[in-house]
Parts: sequence; C-alpha cells; structure tokens
Amino acid sequence: MCSRICGYWCLVAQTCIKCLSVNHVEDIHTFVFAGNFELETIARRTNAFEQFLGNLCDLPEILQSQEFVSFFYLRELKDGFRAIRRADFSTALGPLQKAIWTESVFLSGKSIDMLLTVCGLALCMAMLDDIPAAYDYTVMALKLLEGETTCVLLLPLLVKAIRLSIILGKDKVEFESSLAELQSRQTALSEDIPTLHEAFMKELQNHKRFK
Repeated sequence: MCSRICGYWCLVAQTCIKCLSVNHVEDIHTFVFAGNFELETIARRTNAFEQFLGNLCDLPEILQSQEFVSFFYLRELKDGFRAIRRADFSTALGPLQKAIWTESVFLSGKSIDMLLTVCGLALCMAMLDDIPAAYDYTVMALKLLEGETTCVLLLPLLVKAIRLSIILGKDKVEFESSLAELQSRQTALSEDIPTLHEAFMKELQNHKRFK
C-alpha cells in the first residue's frame, strides 16, 4: 500500500512538472531536476511531495499561471460555477469545496479565484438554508476583501452578513458600521444594492475562463 501511495504522488508530481514546464521551465528547473522527486526517494521520504508543493509556493509566477490553475483546480471551479448558473446549488458544493481546499493551500487572500469560490459557497449554503455555513463563508469572503472598497461583491456580502447575523442572533454591529462607512464614501451609490446572487453572477461574466 505504501509503495502505491508513493507511486501515486510521484506520478502527480511528474504530471504537474510536465504541465508547468510548458511555459515555466526555468522556474521549475531550480528544484525539479535535482533528483529529489524520483520514486525511490519518495518511498524513503513521505514528506517529499509536501516539499514539492512548498517549492511551488515560493514561485508566485507559477501560482498565478494558467497552467497551474488548470492543473490544480480550474475544472472544479468550472463545474461548480456551471451548477450555480443552472441553480443546482447542491451539486455545486462538492467541486467548490474541493477547490477551496486547494486554493487555501496555495493562494493569498488577494486571489480572485479564491474570492469567487468562497462567495459561491456562501451563496450555495444560503440557498440550501444552511445558515451557519452561509454565515461562515460570508465572513470568510469579507476577510478576503479587507482593505478593499471597490469590489462589486463587497456591499452584497455586507448586507448578507447582516441578515445572517440577525437570523443567528450574532452581533452585526461591525458589518453595519462597515456598510454605512462604505455607503458614505460612495456618493454616487445606487439606492438598490444587488443581492449576492446578482453580484456574483455578474462578476462571473467578467471571467471568461470560468465559462
């Protein structure tokens, strides 16, 4: 069993290397071709694949590349977002939960991929009446937007957080304060704030790779 697991991770690493080497051969060469990820090495060192992923995390150019996204989580995002577009929120959960696990390992809070994934999960949970989970993901999305004032998802997220806080009996003062401050800054702000669903669907349209 151990040899099978080691062989699997070796295959994953080699496949990933091949994918990323298409446009990032110089970056990959710094740690890939030193012989550290051969099958016999992985069999002796169970943390070799973790080290491989750690090396990837030190290369922001790779983490932001289309090759990296396509290899690790783009398929899950597309599947999840397609399910949301057809209002199949229960089906969307699985792919998006897989994607957020991967994104949380590699990406920073400034990633639009991670933000859309978390917002998608917040939306799905709300639509499925899982209010505690919807609240948790909404708060997570707001944390990813700390310091931001122009993102179209920010106002809908604040409104959603306030409403979920009321339902759950949680303190909503911080969200109300942030909403009031944001509205006071945006003098041209429309009186009608879009719902999270409306804002999310509109934002998806701006990212062709998720179609």
